[in-house]
Amino acid sequence: MNIWVNGCFDILHIGHLNLLEYAKNLRDPKSKYLRLNRLIVGIDSDKLVKTVRKPDDIFQLPLSVLYFITDKFKYKDKITEKRLYQFKSTYELKEYATAVNDVEILLSLKLVEDYGFDLENLRDYAKKYHAKRTNIDVYLTTAHSGKGLEFDHVIVKDDFPDLMQLLATNKIDSIEDFHHIKEIDPDSVKKITEEFNLFYVAITRGLYSSTVNGINNTYLDMTVDELNEKLADMKESSPKKSGTKKTIRRRSI
Repeated sequence: MNIWVNGCFDILHIGHLNLLEYAKNLRDPKSKYLRLNRLIVGIDSDKLVKTVRKPDDIFQLPLSVLYFITDKFKYKDKITEKRLYQFKSTYELKEYATAVNDVEILLSLKLVEDYGFDLENLRDYAKKYHAKRTNIDVYLTTAHSGKGLEFDHVIVKDDFPDLMQLLATNKIDSIEDFHHIKEIDPDSVKKITEEFNLFYVAITRGLYSSTVNGINNTYLDMTVDELNEKLADMKESSPKKSGTKKTIRRRSI
């Protein structure tokens, strides 16, 4: 069994060490010696770090926005993002993206503004450095690096924080309260939101299945009312919130 672990590793921190330690201890259940057949550690170049995803996928939306803004009739065959046709004008598209904070469309609009048709050249250039990995049985990566990628089956490790306990420690009264705070004062719950978003990224990478380890797995089948009851119980026993900053580690999937 081949295990692939990759990373930029420009700064070696505890998250990298945990990842490599976990990979080292993996065992092949088919081996009578119960040991790893082969561990492959890849050091990604700067170009490779940015092109793990297929370049055509990365540039699909920005190029569609470019063609839509330039001439949606002339370039209709090149606009792969058909949802753009629901907007009558560039102004309407910008107004929508701003109103709902559609980060992907806003970023695409900024890229079109900065690069224009040079985006086509950048896509072609990126294709030269696209990472192609074959004959790998298990792909071990972090949730951060897994953003935008898809795998047939995903196993999420148990190194995420207890998300409900995180809310309780920060004196958040309910799931609804958390969403309300995010709307009126997002900076106050920025770190918590990042943890929730990262967990969401991890559990949605699997095309056919995702196996979640750890306490957060028990929350996935709960209703909002059940989660609020759990949160209330936790708040009663939670220590007072510390004034120290919490460092968000890279999570493994």
